[in-house]
Parts: sequence; C-alpha cells; structure tokens
Amino acid sequence: MILKIMNFLFVLFISGLQLWAKNLPEMKGIDLINNQKVEFSWNGSNLGTVVVFLSTNCPCSNNHISYLNNLKKNWPKFTFVGIHSNLDENLDESINYFKKSGLNFPILQDEKTHLADLFGAHRTPHSFIVSPKGEILYQGGVTSSSDPKKADIFYLNNALDEISKNRPILVDRSRVLGCEIERE
Repeated sequence: MILKIMNFLFVLFISGLQLWAKNLPEMKGIDLINNQKVEFSWNGSNLGTVVVFLSTNCPCSNNHISYLNNLKKNWPKFTFVGIHSNLDENLDESINYFKKSGLNFPILQDEKTHLADLFGAHRTPHSFIVSPKGEILYQGGVTSSSDPKKADIFYLNNALDEISKNRPILVDRSRVLGCEIERE
C-alpha cells in the first residue's frame, strides 16, 4: 500500500514538473534605462537568466533594488533582466525612475502585460530563473520579506547557488510579497 502511495506521489510530482516546464520564447523590447532595443536569448547565458518583475511605485519592489544589484554582481554566470509591466504607472515617470535606480541590468517595458501574462507574474518583485533551454527552474519571491534587510530566507540567492553547484533546487517556488501588477 505504501509503495502504491509513493508511486502515485512520484507521478504527481513529475506531472507537476512537466506542467511547469514552459519553453519560453525569446524576449525583446526597449530597455527603459538606456532606451535601446535589447533581445534576450535563453541560451545566451552560461547558467540561466534571472527575470524580475519590478514596479516604480511598490515599496517591496523598491526595497529590493540594491539587493538585486548585489545578486547580479555576485552571480556573473547568470543574465539578469527586469520587466516593468504595470499599466497604471506613467511611462515617462517609469523611465526616470529606472534611470535613477542604479540598477545594473536592463529593464524591459512590457507592453500590455504580455510578458507578465506569459510568466504568470502577479506581484512585484516576482522573480524567475529560466534555464538555457527556456524552462522555468524557479519562481517566487526574491526574499521572505518585503525588505531584504529583514529577511530570513533568500529564495532567489539560494536557487542561484544550487543551480551553480549543479544541485536540485530545494525550494523551486515560493510566496511572492509585494504589489499587484496592474493589468487592463
């Protein structure tokens, strides 16, 4: 009986992985920081691409800017890209915000929340790690707190560490704190 239950749970686990493994299309758009066209190919990075949905008005998103910069610096074998999807945030104000933010990676403007819908992002900051094959390896919060200085779990950092050591990601989904991404 226990063996049957274990087999059933294993099948559910594998099925869940297959449902979650999306082959995502390449991303392209205008970088809000330098106003240049950028294209991201998943196989262009060594270990994967970190995608983080950000907002200009969300305190939780704003609190993570410096922490995300440090992650980018500490994990050079990963490509980082931010996505701005909120339709209720003025584009000119968003451009000014991201130019002044000091972020050390591009921020793509998400027209009509297409990328947020594709990834299933609902809050900011919502982070994803995409494999070089275009599969989502991790999705969830950057940390366990709205302020990384008060966090006790560093979900995104832990997942990057496990991938870099070629180990399974122990927590491949986590709760996302922050503000809702405003859609039409």
